[in-house]
Order: sequence, then C-alpha cells, then structure tokens
Amino acid sequence: MSVFNSLRLFYRLRKLENQMVKFDDQVKSLKTDLDAVKADLATATTGIAGLQQQIATLNTTVANLQAQLQAAGLTADQQAALSAAVAQADSLKTSADALAANFPVPTAS
Repeated sequence: MSVFNSLRLFYRLRKLENQMVKFDDQVKSLKTDLDAVKADLATATTGIAGLQQQIATLNTTVANLQAQLQAAGLTADQQAALSAAVAQADSLKTSADALAANFPVPTAS
C-alpha cells in the first residue's frame, strides 16, 4: 500500500470518527429532549388528574346542593340556574376526561 493511499485511508477514518462524535452528541441531545418531554407529560398528567378530582368534588357538591334545593322547592328561575350549573359541571368533567385521554402516564425507560 502506498503512502498516499495510507494517508487517504487515514483521512477518511478521521472524518468518519468526527462524524461518529457528532452523531453521539446528537443522540445525547435527543435523549435529553425526550427526558424533558416525558417530565412535562408527567406534570401534565398529574395536573389533569388533580383537575379531574376537583371536578368530581364539584359535581358531588352540585348534586348534593341540587337534592337539598329541590326538596325545599325552587322557583322556575332557580331550577333553570341549578340545571345550568349541573350541565356546566358535567361539561367540565367531560372536557377533563378528554384531556386525560390525551395525556397517558409516560412509561419509564
């Protein structure tokens, strides 16, 4: 093998080595980004679970209030306002459940 061919091979190996270092850096950066996304998803999932719990508590409170007020006798306007509150609480629960479905708990890897 001539000196020229040896130098050419050495140059190509050095170039390949530099590319592999860049690739390793990019893979490390990707892993860091993925870990950050997983952490954000975990936070979002926890937040949504808390929101769902608050809405469930709200729905229970509204249902209890509805039962108490209906027993006392409501005017038509009061019944309409109460029905609107119940519908809004149910809508909030549906929205929170839809959000939760889009943010499953991330798995550790």
